[in-house]
Amino acid sequence: QSHTGGAEALNFDYYVRKTYLKTASLLAHSCKAAILLSDATDPERRQAAELAFDYGKHLGLAFQIQDDILDIVGDLETLGKEPGSDLREGITTAPTLYALEQHPELKEMI
Repeated sequence: QSHTGGAEALNFDYYVRKTYLKTASLLAHSCKAAILLSDATDPERRQAAELAFDYGKHLGLAFQIQDDILDIVGDLETLGKEPGSDLREGITTAPTLYALEQHPELKEMI
């Protein structure tokens, strides 16, 4: 993940876009490709490919959010790394952004 500074670090839309580009786009395009390479007829294939793309996109976003949560609640054995590494490295994650909504005073710590 990349470090983000300034207002972008606190913007959920930016987080979603970054997560799409980093994680979800691979799953989205892979799901779409599987349909496009199938034997379905053209009209069915186009519609199914778009649905598969959306599915892969949302699966990728969910995967990254779950990874963000595990960074907070996981342990060294489960994660294979020290929990809290995203926070220590200054990487803004979904749980951080949700916490900021409830506790704006945390902004000073990010």
